[in-house]
Amino acid sequence: MLSPYQYARNMPIKFLDIGGLYAGEKTRSVKSFIGVFRAWQVAALHHRKVTVHTQYNTNDSRRFTTRESDNAALLRVFNHDITSKTQDQFVTNVGGVNGTFSYYRNFGNDKGGAFVDVGGFPLDVKHFFKNVELGNTVGEFVGNKISVDEEYWQGIDPDANDAARTSSFSPEDLLSNSLGLIFSRYDDNGDFAGDLEGFLGEASTLFSTNELSGGKYITDSDVGRLRSMIQRYHGTDDFRDFNKNGDIFNSENMRNNRNQRTSEISDFYRGYLENVHSNLK
Repeated sequence: MLSPYQYARNMPIKFLDIGGLYAGEKTRSVKSFIGVFRAWQVAALHHRKVTVHTQYNTNDSRRFTTRESDNAALLRVFNHDITSKTQDQFVTNVGGVNGTFSYYRNFGNDKGGAFVDVGGFPLDVKHFFKNVELGNTVGEFVGNKISVDEEYWQGIDPDANDAARTSSFSPEDLLSNSLGLIFSRYDDNGDFAGDLEGFLGEASTLFSTNELSGGKYITDSDVGRLRSMIQRYHGTDDFRDFNKNGDIFNSENMRNNRNQRTSEISDFYRGYLENVHSNLK
């Protein structure tokens, strides 16, 4: 049986954000992001896995193939490419344009950050998509436990640099993780980009108005859980406080929040996680 900690180690959220906290980088609009994503997914689906199987019977054998679903292929390719060197990317050309496709330049900015403006909130693209894949693999409930544990470990990891420890429990990480897990429950319906656009539209309403009811993708129950989470970890239940220009993204405020949240973990829990991660090294 797959341990969630083994899975987290194989798909390490904590290694996505070493020094990667939001620091005022330029964000891409949802409209612009979806426009690029629609063109990208056409190229990405050319890298769908097709597996050939052989079934043996007493007198003969039969060969058949299985095709990776659209969602699985897109998530696998995206999460591979955005953390890979350009020469190792699956997708190198999009829309017939010559040259190596840059994930950061097209989905975020050319300084190493990939953030989408979702109603003023800087959605971390890497954290979001990694958690969509995580939710598809282990489920939303277990995925949430893994993401919180990784934030905690990042905050106390003696091998991490100060910037990485400061970004532990940072607002864009926690919320991007949670939003990715919520989106993970939507199965293939033939229009991944359309579902993503609808989802980000609802999220934009929530972050810009602090209200969302009757959402197709983000339910009233989801809003309640998200509101409880930001109250617990950031001391506010107003989503508008997570505007990219707000004080909540001040590095000193994030450092203080990190210290407070990690200190709230019991000595037993701290020791347990340290032992788990030590055994995985």
